[in-house]
Amino acid sequence: MKTSSADKDTNIRSTQYRAYREGEVVIIEGLVDDLADAEIFIAAFHNALIKKPKGIVLHLPRPKSVTSLFIDALGTAAMDSDQAGVPFVAVVHPKVRLLISMFGLEHMIRLVDRLPTAIESISE
Repeated sequence: MKTSSADKDTNIRSTQYRAYREGEVVIIEGLVDDLADAEIFIAAFHNALIKKPKGIVLHLPRPKSVTSLFIDALGTAAMDSDQAGVPFVAVVHPKVRLLISMFGLEHMIRLVDRLPTAIESISE
């Protein structure tokens, strides 16, 4: 997925996450296999929220390990996006999906199977 030159100021990069704009949607992708540092995720999420997108998609296709603090941070991100009126959709590995369900967050975080579907669901 490419971003136009007008969207360059939307790019957010760290060693663990990359955020970029696809149309009016900001996509946050995990760059590491170990999802342990909840503070870095929340910082990346808030940086994306500041950009005033039409929606935010979290894309975590293949993490090897996930901490409970990270799952709790997903709930915090969902509450923050709800307060800002910005839809939050996650495209995550089945084990992350299971943890979201075990933490009772499935009513707060909309889960979809594919990144294009997530972008389309927000863009409509």
